[in-house]
Amino acid sequence: MKALAIFSTLLLGVHFATAHMPEEEKGTAAENLGRQILVTFQNKSIKEYYHLFPSLEELHGLMMANSDAYSVFLDVAKKDFAKVYQKRIKPEIESAYLRTFYAGCELGIEWSEVIFVGAYEAESPRADGTSSLVIEFLSGQKNYKLLVEKVMILSGEWKTTQYINLI
Repeated sequence: MKALAIFSTLLLGVHFATAHMPEEEKGTAAENLGRQILVTFQNKSIKEYYHLFPSLEELHGLMMANSDAYSVFLDVAKKDFAKVYQKRIKPEIESAYLRTFYAGCELGIEWSEVIFVGAYEAESPRADGTSSLVIEFLSGQKNYKLLVEKVMILSGEWKTTQYINLI
C-alpha cells in the first residue's frame, strides 16, 4: 500500500512537471520514444528497454520535487520506493518486454526486420500526467501495433513503462 501511495505521488509530480508542454513537442517525443522502443525489439535487448524507463534517480528526483507530500518521511519513502523499484517494478518491466516479444514471434513478427511506421498518443494525457502511446510498425507485409500505457513525461522526455502489449 505504501508503494502505491509513493507511486501515485510520483505520477502526480509528473503531471505538474509536464502540464504545460506544447503539443508540437509531445508529437516529436512520442515518435522518438516509439522508434526507440521498436529498436529495442529489433535488437532483442531488454537492457536497451530498461534505459527508456525512468531511472530510480529520476523517480527519486520527482519525490524530492514533491517533498511537501512526504513531509519528514521523504528519506524513508525514497528507501521504500528503491526496494519496490528493484523487487517489483524492474521484474515487471522484463516480464512485459519478454511477453510482448514472444507474443510477436508467435504472430510471425520478425523483430529484426520490422519497419517503424509511426507513433502517436492514443488519448489526451490523464489527470496523473501519464498518457498512452501507440507504435505502428510493419513486419513483412502486415501492420502491427504496440500499446504502451501510462507513459510518463519527465523534463520533456517520454519514458516507457512496464505496461506494453501488442494490440
